[in-house]
Amino acid sequence: MSEPAVVAATKLARVVWATRGASIGAFVFLLLEFVNGFREEMEYLWTKRTRVRFVTYLYAWSRYFPLCAQIVNFTLSEVTYASPSPKICFVAYIAKAVTSQLITTCVEGILAVRVHALYNCSFRTGVFLVTILILGTALEIAGTATTLAHLEPGIGGSICVPDRCPAATLAIYASGTGIIQITLLVMTLFRILVNRHTGWMRTPVVSLVLRDGILVFVMLAIMTSVLISFEIMRTAGVLVWNAAFSWYVTLLSIAGCRLVMNMRKLAVNQVRHSQRNSTMTAFSSIFGDFSVPS
Repeated sequence: MSEPAVVAATKLARVVWATRGASIGAFVFLLLEFVNGFREEMEYLWTKRTRVRFVTYLYAWSRYFPLCAQIVNFTLSEVTYASPSPKICFVAYIAKAVTSQLITTCVEGILAVRVHALYNCSFRTGVFLVTILILGTALEIAGTATTLAHLEPGIGGSICVPDRCPAATLAIYASGTGIIQITLLVMTLFRILVNRHTGWMRTPVVSLVLRDGILVFVMLAIMTSVLISFEIMRTAGVLVWNAAFSWYVTLLSIAGCRLVMNMRKLAVNQVRHSQRNSTMTAFSSIFGDFSVPS
């Protein structure tokens, strides 16, 4: 083997091990977060006094689905690297697309539920939020499906190293995510500004909703931009993209779980201090029976 070939093989091996380590690191980080939050999960969500609500199912999905998905993603990545074939590679792409869509929709649903409660569970607000979620999710699915449909073989004529995706298909996905996130953020800020003279803005529940909403908005904007940039510029290989995808799933899972858990813990503290208002009552109707855990 010539010296340039040896150098190229050595470089590839380093990239493989680095990206493999990054993917494993994402899974380990998610697992540690699960272990760290398990006691609070059992105390605040799965007690006999707590009625299971819709948002509890969203929490469970955000917590446990990504753990399974990370294992499947890593397994498919290893199989693809060991014995690449067009069929296996395409299955891996579909698995990643489905995983990212399901966890993204879950987190967006949790955010929408919180905003709905911020408007005291208004029926009109609920209809509007559901419409926005359906529209945004439809655009996200359309963008993902179009991207998969337009996958073309890249270097070496292999679909396992696909060519760049058309920018238009990525823009469709980004527009869906943007519609949902911007709408939720604007609705939160509007509600706060309208009630800024009542002191309502300084309540713990409003502060928490605003803080978490902005953090998740910024996080999703950054991660989506990074992943789309990887695809457009293709300065990083498929292996690096796999590692980035693993961290995308991990961070979204943690965000979704903490969005629910933060509201649950706040509500219990409000009960302990006998601080209830109409907004907290609306949150209690969604996030469950806020009796103090024994």
